[in-house]
Amino acid sequence: MKLLELKKNWNEFGRLDPLWAILAEPDKQNHGWNVEEFFMTGERDVEAILKYIEALPFTLKHGAALDFGCGVGRLTQALSARFDYACGVDIARSMIQLAKKLNRHGRRCRYFLNERDDLRLFKSATFDFVCSLITLQHMKPAYSKNYILELLRTLAPGGLLFFQLPSRHKTNPALQPDENEEATPSSSKERRKALGLYERALELYRDKVSAKEFEPVMEMYAVPRDEVLKLIQDNGGKVINVQDDFSCGPDWVSFRYFITK
Repeated sequence: MKLLELKKNWNEFGRLDPLWAILAEPDKQNHGWNVEEFFMTGERDVEAILKYIEALPFTLKHGAALDFGCGVGRLTQALSARFDYACGVDIARSMIQLAKKLNRHGRRCRYFLNERDDLRLFKSATFDFVCSLITLQHMKPAYSKNYILELLRTLAPGGLLFFQLPSRHKTNPALQPDENEEATPSSSKERRKALGLYERALELYRDKVSAKEFEPVMEMYAVPRDEVLKLIQDNGGKVINVQDDFSCGPDWVSFRYFITK
Protein backbone atom coordinates (compact mmCIF):
# COMPACT_ATOMS: atom_id res chain seq x y z
CA MET A 1 0.00 0.00 0.00
CA LYS A 2 1.47 3.31 -1.09
CA LEU A 3 1.51 6.36 1.19
CA LEU A 4 -1.25 8.07 -0.79
CA GLU A 5 -3.48 5.02 -0.29
CA LEU A 6 -2.58 4.88 3.40
CA LYS A 7 -3.62 8.51 3.79
CA LYS A 8 -6.87 7.93 1.90
CA ASN A 9 -7.78 4.88 3.96
CA TRP A 10 -7.15 6.47 7.34
CA ASN A 11 -8.78 9.72 6.39
CA GLU A 12 -11.89 7.70 5.55
CA PHE A 13 -11.66 5.72 8.79
CA GLY A 14 -11.45 9.06 10.59
CA ARG A 15 -14.51 10.32 8.77
CA LEU A 16 -16.66 7.22 9.29
CA ASP A 17 -15.87 5.88 12.77
CA PRO A 18 -12.60 7.30 14.12
CA LEU A 19 -12.58 5.96 17.68
CA TRP A 20 -13.38 2.43 16.56
CA ALA A 21 -10.74 2.60 13.80
CA ILE A 22 -8.13 3.38 16.47
CA LEU A 23 -9.32 0.74 18.95
CA ALA A 24 -11.25 -1.73 16.80
CA GLU A 25 -13.17 -3.67 19.42
CA PRO A 26 -16.18 -5.39 17.82
CA ASP A 27 -18.75 -4.05 20.29
CA LYS A 28 -17.56 -0.47 19.75
CA GLN A 29 -18.30 -0.31 16.04
CA ASN A 30 -20.69 2.32 14.66
CA HIS A 31 -19.66 5.00 17.18
CA GLY A 32 -19.98 2.64 20.14
CA TRP A 33 -17.10 4.20 22.05
CA ASN A 34 -17.99 6.59 24.84
CA VAL A 35 -15.52 9.48 24.47
CA GLU A 36 -14.62 9.50 28.17
CA GLU A 37 -14.07 5.75 28.17
CA PHE A 38 -11.98 5.98 25.01
CA PHE A 39 -9.63 8.60 26.40
CA MET A 40 -9.33 6.70 29.67
CA THR A 41 -7.73 3.86 27.68
CA GLY A 42 -5.06 6.36 26.65
CA GLU A 43 -4.55 7.38 30.26
CA ARG A 44 -4.08 3.76 31.27
CA ASP A 45 -1.71 2.99 28.39
CA VAL A 46 0.49 6.02 29.01
CA GLU A 47 0.55 5.38 32.75
CA ALA A 48 1.60 1.76 32.17
CA ILE A 49 4.32 2.74 29.70
CA LEU A 50 5.77 5.39 32.00
CA LYS A 51 5.64 3.05 34.97
CA TYR A 52 7.55 0.45 32.98
CA ILE A 53 10.16 3.07 32.04
CA GLU A 54 10.61 3.96 35.72
CA ALA A 55 11.87 0.42 36.31
CA LEU A 56 14.49 0.73 33.57
CA PRO A 57 18.04 2.03 34.13
CA PHE A 58 17.01 5.34 32.59
CA THR A 59 15.85 8.74 33.82
CA LEU A 60 13.11 10.17 31.64
CA LYS A 61 12.90 13.92 31.17
CA HIS A 62 9.41 15.40 31.10
CA GLY A 63 9.88 18.27 28.67
CA ALA A 64 8.43 17.80 25.18
CA ALA A 65 6.71 14.62 23.97
CA LEU A 66 5.71 13.41 20.50
CA ASP A 67 2.89 10.98 19.70
CA PHE A 68 3.35 9.54 16.19
CA GLY A 69 0.13 8.27 14.61
CA CYS A 70 -1.88 10.17 17.19
CA GLY A 71 -5.31 9.68 15.63
CA VAL A 72 -7.73 11.80 17.68
CA GLY A 73 -5.24 12.23 20.52
CA ARG A 74 -5.90 9.16 22.68
CA LEU A 75 -2.30 9.12 23.94
CA THR A 76 -1.43 12.75 23.19
CA GLN A 77 -3.82 14.15 25.75
CA ALA A 78 -2.52 11.77 28.40
CA LEU A 79 1.06 12.75 27.54
CA SER A 80 0.28 16.47 27.72
CA ALA A 81 -0.80 16.02 31.34
CA ARG A 82 2.56 14.46 32.19
CA PHE A 83 4.98 16.52 30.08
CA ASP A 84 5.48 20.24 29.56
CA TYR A 85 3.68 19.79 26.26
CA ALA A 86 2.88 17.05 23.77
CA CYS A 87 2.61 17.06 19.98
CA GLY A 88 0.44 14.62 18.08
CA VAL A 89 1.06 13.95 14.38
CA ASP A 90 -1.05 11.94 11.97
CA ILE A 91 -1.46 11.34 8.22
CA ALA A 92 -5.27 11.66 8.28
CA ARG A 93 -6.77 15.15 8.12
CA SER A 94 -10.08 13.91 9.53
CA MET A 95 -8.31 12.50 12.61
CA ILE A 96 -6.38 15.71 13.25
CA GLN A 97 -9.50 17.84 12.89
CA LEU A 98 -11.31 15.77 15.51
CA ALA A 99 -8.24 15.68 17.76
CA LYS A 100 -8.21 19.49 17.84
CA LYS A 101 -11.93 19.56 18.58
CA LEU A 102 -11.56 17.13 21.49
CA ASN A 103 -8.43 18.75 22.95
CA ARG A 104 -8.82 19.58 26.64
CA HIS A 105 -5.30 20.82 27.35
CA GLY A 106 -4.96 23.99 25.31
CA ARG A 107 -1.47 24.79 24.02
CA ARG A 108 0.04 21.96 26.04
CA CYS A 109 -1.51 19.59 23.50
CA ARG A 110 -0.75 20.39 19.83
CA TYR A 111 -1.71 18.55 16.68
CA PHE A 112 -0.05 18.44 13.26
CA LEU A 113 -1.09 16.96 9.93
CA ASN A 114 1.80 15.28 8.14
CA GLU A 115 1.18 13.73 4.71
CA ARG A 116 4.84 13.09 3.89
CA ASP A 117 6.97 9.98 4.31
CA ASP A 118 9.24 11.93 6.66
CA LEU A 119 8.84 14.23 9.68
CA ARG A 120 10.58 17.34 8.37
CA LEU A 121 8.01 19.54 10.08
CA PHE A 122 9.89 18.79 13.33
CA LYS A 123 13.49 19.83 13.92
CA SER A 124 16.09 17.30 14.96
CA ALA A 125 16.65 16.68 18.69
CA THR A 126 13.33 18.27 19.67
CA PHE A 127 11.56 15.77 21.93
CA ASP A 128 12.49 14.19 25.27
CA PHE A 129 9.98 11.40 24.74
CA VAL A 130 8.80 10.02 21.39
CA CYS A 131 6.19 7.29 21.23
CA SER A 132 4.19 5.30 18.70
CA LEU A 133 1.65 2.63 19.63
CA ILE A 134 -0.48 0.50 17.23
CA THR A 135 0.51 2.71 14.29
CA LEU A 136 3.65 1.48 12.53
CA GLN A 137 2.03 -1.94 12.07
CA HIS A 138 -0.44 -0.51 9.54
CA MET A 139 2.12 0.57 6.94
CA LYS A 140 4.56 -1.24 4.67
CA PRO A 141 8.00 -1.83 6.19
CA ALA A 142 9.63 0.59 3.77
CA TYR A 143 7.60 3.37 5.40
CA SER A 144 7.67 2.16 9.00
CA LYS A 145 11.45 1.78 8.98
CA ASN A 146 11.91 5.25 7.52
CA TYR A 147 9.58 6.74 10.11
CA ILE A 148 11.50 4.98 12.89
CA LEU A 149 14.64 6.74 11.70
CA GLU A 150 12.76 10.03 11.61
CA LEU A 151 11.48 9.46 15.14
CA LEU A 152 15.04 8.79 16.23
CA ARG A 153 16.17 11.98 14.49
CA THR A 154 13.62 14.10 16.38
CA LEU A 155 14.70 12.59 19.71
CA ALA A 156 16.76 14.90 21.92
CA PRO A 157 20.05 13.61 23.34
CA GLY A 158 19.26 11.66 26.46
CA GLY A 159 15.64 11.27 25.38
CA LEU A 160 13.65 8.07 25.00
CA LEU A 161 12.00 6.61 21.91
CA PHE A 162 9.26 4.07 22.55
CA PHE A 163 7.47 2.23 19.77
CA GLN A 164 5.60 -1.01 19.19
CA LEU A 165 5.82 -3.18 16.09
CA PRO A 166 4.90 -6.79 15.21
CA SER A 167 7.84 -9.04 14.38
CA ARG A 168 6.04 -11.88 12.60
CA HIS A 169 2.76 -13.73 12.22
CA LYS A 170 2.83 -16.93 14.25
CA THR A 171 1.36 -19.31 11.68
CA ASN A 172 1.50 -17.64 8.27
CA PRO A 173 4.67 -15.71 7.36
CA ALA A 174 3.30 -15.37 3.82
CA LEU A 175 0.96 -12.69 5.14
CA GLN A 176 3.89 -10.30 4.99
CA PRO A 177 4.29 -9.31 1.32
CA ASP A 178 7.45 -8.30 -0.41
CA GLU A 179 7.97 -4.56 -0.04
CA ASN A 180 7.62 -4.12 -3.78
CA GLU A 181 4.36 -6.06 -3.95
CA GLU A 182 1.20 -4.09 -4.55
CA ALA A 183 -1.67 -5.16 -2.32
CA THR A 184 -4.55 -6.66 -4.29
CA PRO A 185 -8.14 -6.91 -3.04
CA SER A 186 -7.69 -10.63 -2.41
CA SER A 187 -4.39 -10.22 -0.55
CA SER A 188 -5.87 -7.38 1.49
CA LYS A 189 -8.79 -9.60 2.42
CA GLU A 190 -6.49 -12.37 3.60
CA ARG A 191 -4.42 -10.01 5.72
CA ARG A 192 -7.51 -8.52 7.30
CA LYS A 193 -8.66 -12.01 8.21
CA ALA A 194 -5.31 -12.59 9.93
CA LEU A 195 -5.39 -9.53 12.14
CA GLY A 196 -6.45 -11.48 15.21
CA LEU A 197 -7.63 -8.64 17.44
CA TYR A 198 -9.31 -6.85 14.53
CA GLU A 199 -10.69 -9.85 12.67
CA ARG A 200 -14.28 -9.89 13.89
CA ALA A 201 -14.59 -6.11 13.98
CA LEU A 202 -13.30 -5.71 10.44
CA GLU A 203 -15.61 -8.38 9.09
CA LEU A 204 -18.58 -6.65 10.71
CA TYR A 205 -17.51 -3.39 9.15
CA ARG A 206 -17.06 -4.86 5.68
CA ASP A 207 -20.55 -6.35 5.79
CA LYS A 208 -22.06 -2.92 6.29
CA VAL A 209 -20.23 -1.11 3.49
CA SER A 210 -21.97 -0.90 0.15
CA ALA A 211 -20.05 -2.16 -2.87
CA LYS A 212 -20.52 1.28 -4.40
CA GLU A 213 -18.80 3.03 -1.51
CA PHE A 214 -15.08 3.39 -0.91
CA GLU A 215 -14.03 0.70 1.56
CA PRO A 216 -10.98 1.71 3.60
CA VAL A 217 -8.44 -1.03 4.19
CA MET A 218 -6.63 -1.67 7.48
CA GLU A 219 -3.46 -3.51 6.46
CA MET A 220 -1.15 -5.23 8.92
CA TYR A 221 2.61 -5.62 8.51
CA ALA A 222 5.56 -6.86 10.55
CA VAL A 223 9.27 -6.12 10.70
CA PRO A 224 11.45 -8.85 12.26
CA ARG A 225 12.92 -7.97 15.64
CA ASP A 226 16.53 -8.49 14.51
CA GLU A 227 15.95 -6.15 11.58
CA VAL A 228 14.52 -3.45 13.85
CA LEU A 229 17.44 -3.72 16.27
CA LYS A 230 20.00 -3.52 13.47
CA LEU A 231 18.25 -0.47 12.01
CA ILE A 232 18.39 1.30 15.36
CA GLN A 233 21.97 0.40 16.15
CA ASP A 234 23.23 1.27 12.67
CA ASN A 235 21.76 4.75 13.00
CA GLY A 236 23.05 5.87 16.36
CA GLY A 237 20.36 4.45 18.62
CA LYS A 238 20.99 2.54 21.84
CA VAL A 239 18.57 -0.22 22.82
CA ILE A 240 17.65 0.00 26.49
CA ASN A 241 14.96 -2.66 26.57
CA VAL A 242 12.69 -4.81 24.41
CA GLN A 243 9.36 -5.89 25.90
CA ASP A 244 6.83 -8.44 24.70
CA ASP A 245 3.72 -6.78 23.30
CA PHE A 246 0.21 -8.24 23.11
CA SER A 247 -1.72 -5.41 21.44
CA CYS A 248 -1.93 -7.20 18.08
CA GLY A 249 -3.82 -10.21 19.37
CA PRO A 250 -2.79 -13.85 19.76
CA ASP A 251 -1.75 -14.46 16.14
CA TRP A 252 1.18 -12.05 16.16
CA VAL A 253 4.59 -11.93 17.83
CA SER A 254 5.07 -8.27 18.69
CA PHE A 255 7.51 -6.16 20.70
CA ARG A 256 7.83 -2.81 22.39
CA TYR A 257 11.18 -1.10 21.90
CA PHE A 258 12.80 1.41 24.28
CA ILE A 259 15.58 3.37 22.60
CA THR A 260 17.85 6.28 23.49
CA LYS A 261 20.80 7.93 21.79
